[in-house]
Amino acid sequence: MKRTCKILLPLFLLLFVFTWSEVLSAENQKKKQGEKSEEKKTGGPNILFDELSYDFGKTPQNQVAKHTFKFKNTGSDVLIIEKVKAG
Repeated sequence: MKRTCKILLPLFLLLFVFTWSEVLSAENQKKKQGEKSEEKKTGGPNILFDELSYDFGKTPQNQVAKHTFKFKNTGSDVLIIEKVKAG
């Protein structure tokens, strides 16, 4: 019985490690394919903001509150911004 365990246990561990490495490899390949398809989708302009929101905190009435949102065009085409509205 001990001899059988000494032989089978390493074989099962080896099989487990091999199977798990294949699963991880397949997941990484799918992730890379997804990234490539995202790159293809962003062939035109693409806007990237430093921050998406800003909290002004408590602002007294009739006081002007200002904030500048910085952004960058990370795409490969001209970025045109039209019809800007406050949310």
